[in-house]
Amino acid sequence: MSTLFLVRHGQASFGSDNYDQLSPLGETQAHILGRYWATLGMKFDRVYVGPLQRHRQTYAAMASAYREQGLHLPELGPLPELDEHQGVEIMEHVLPKLARQDPIIKAAIGMPGSAEPDAYKRHMKTFERVMELWVRDELDLNGFQSWANFQAQARQALKKIMAANSGGKIVAAITSTGPIAVAVGEALSLDNEQILDLSWNVRNASYAEFKFSGKRLSLSTFNAASHFQEAELLTYV
Repeated sequence: MSTLFLVRHGQASFGSDNYDQLSPLGETQAHILGRYWATLGMKFDRVYVGPLQRHRQTYAAMASAYREQGLHLPELGPLPELDEHQGVEIMEHVLPKLARQDPIIKAAIGMPGSAEPDAYKRHMKTFERVMELWVRDELDLNGFQSWANFQAQARQALKKIMAANSGGKIVAAITSTGPIAVAVGEALSLDNEQILDLSWNVRNASYAEFKFSGKRLSLSTFNAASHFQEAELLTYV
């Protein structure tokens, strides 16, 4: 059996002009995970990295922690299929229409009757509702990626990793919450809405551990974050 660790990137820069970069806390989270594994003497045969800047920065912080322990991570292997879905872009596209039609979104974005003052919570409630409709194929996407296409993309990433790493290999892949949730869904035979629900709970710089052989994929650990000792290190963006 081979082992796959799927790592979510460290905290991104929510609320800034460029979300797709690690915040200072995100850099710390990724460094701590790297230090934790290096201290354990964890050796990887290969490390895959998604195409986003926050994926590469997470790898860089982990690799730095390894070097500090006199060890090294393998050179990153780009894998475009580890990309996150287009959820933010989809929300921006559909929100003007949904803000007039969907009562849940009306309340979440602060229309009359809403009692929710916090901007982050309003944003997340809106985003969760849009993603729920996306997974149900109830949105006019106008060329944006469908849930079915995203799920197929994430499954393709898994297939490529599994096909290339048989025979007791230990590999890691740094990605985002969407591909991780799809992988867990594959291992546990979850339906689409269960996969989406799972995705909201994936912590930054946490990891899911899988065992695989041939086409068989089994989940060993989900959302592991025991390498964090302080509550402020447990974040979800």
